[in-house]
Amino acid sequence: MKRACEEEPDQSTGAPKRSCTAEERDDHESPNDSLIGHPYGVKPWGNYMLDGSGTSIRGTSLGSLQVLNDEALILVLSMVSARDLCKLSQVSKALYVFSHHSDLWRDLTLKHFGGEFTFTGNWKDTFGTHAVGKIYPGHTPKQIDSFYSDVLYGPWMRATIDIDPSWLAVENIDRRSNLSVEEFVEQYERKNRPVIITDVVTKWPAFHAWSKENLLKRHGQTKFRVSATVDMTLERFLAYCERAQEERPLYLFDKSFASACPEMDREY
Repeated sequence: MKRACEEEPDQSTGAPKRSCTAEERDDHESPNDSLIGHPYGVKPWGNYMLDGSGTSIRGTSLGSLQVLNDEALILVLSMVSARDLCKLSQVSKALYVFSHHSDLWRDLTLKHFGGEFTFTGNWKDTFGTHAVGKIYPGHTPKQIDSFYSDVLYGPWMRATIDIDPSWLAVENIDRRSNLSVEEFVEQYERKNRPVIITDVVTKWPAFHAWSKENLLKRHGQTKFRVSATVDMTLERFLAYCERAQEERPLYLFDKSFASACPEMDREY
């Protein structure tokens, strides 16, 4: 059983001071405390002055390309082929990190394979597996020291950070059922107050019929428009959803889905 925080006298003032056990402190860690390191060792620029060495390899490692900011450099790299991107990754440590930027390999995968791919957990391995097949050896990231980039670190951090449960603990929006039109207008619309109506979707047949298992059974091989870019079968898309960890993941939004699945149109 966990002990509560104990009060002990402050040595300088004599006033009671609250102290916690290590086990209790673990329960109150912020999401940043559990954040694992970037796979390539990238750190935000805010860490530059705190790391002790006060050095960054960006300038010496990029050579003449150092005049480009990170966004511009990624834009240039987005114009090269997968083969050349692999070659560039062997030129220097900084180019190694930039050449493995996940968005570059996602764009290459969608460009070359459309929606005909099975996501393996990261985009470079997904591209490599489909480009060369079983002979692809897989990729193991290397940690690079003294490399700082908010552009590369930010998306990774936002995709992997845990949500503090306390952020979700407060309910400050009304949840209502059996709400008449008059009540809605008087209590919420005119007052410009948000409300969550809890008994609308539950009445749709889709609420019960659109489970993952049922959708895969009925429409697993049906293709839907994904990210307004490619067509993917529902089976491939859901497999991607289970493995992806991205700040801006692919999304399924197909305004014409009822043409391919008329029964779904009748279910909501």
